[in-house]
Amino acid sequence: MLRYFATLLVLTVIIGCGAILNLHHANAVVALGNPDPMTVGCATGFTRRLPNFCQRNVWGTNTTLSGTVCTLQDITGAGHGVPVAAKAAMLLLIKTIGASNAVATRSASTDIFSDSSCTTQQIRTNASIREMVAIAGGVTLLDTQGIHPVVPLFNGSFAYTNFFVNCANCSSTFNVIGYYD
Repeated sequence: MLRYFATLLVLTVIIGCGAILNLHHANAVVALGNPDPMTVGCATGFTRRLPNFCQRNVWGTNTTLSGTVCTLQDITGAGHGVPVAAKAAMLLLIKTIGASNAVATRSASTDIFSDSSCTTQQIRTNASIREMVAIAGGVTLLDTQGIHPVVPLFNGSFAYTNFFVNCANCSSTFNVIGYYD
């Protein structure tokens, strides 16, 4: 009985390993997608981390988002280097809110859209702070880090608008962390 159990265990391990090794072949046969997306190269400055995600391996360019109306931001050029065929990008979105020498609540929002005409909002990032006493204009009251939206791309661009309320010294900047292909 013990020999039967040991034989069954060995066969199970062999068959199980064979099935795992054969997944690549099965994927190619039934066309579930790219047969081995881990071997597809990424753009310069990026390294493949997941089957469809390339992560930046060098620091890119911080770029100011200055549009207050529907704007397409291209991220295919120098400093960002995302391929035109990329489906989505993960960004590091930074909001800076500066004092304006007057008591008020200051806020900065960025809306990201799932279409290039800015009709379907997908993401809103917002940062607010109260200037409790008048502080000299330009002094940074709030600098956010760590907002990482995944934004859809349209030929290497994403659609956004900015809204600044009581915020003459506010800005939104971004850097590309990676892209999905």
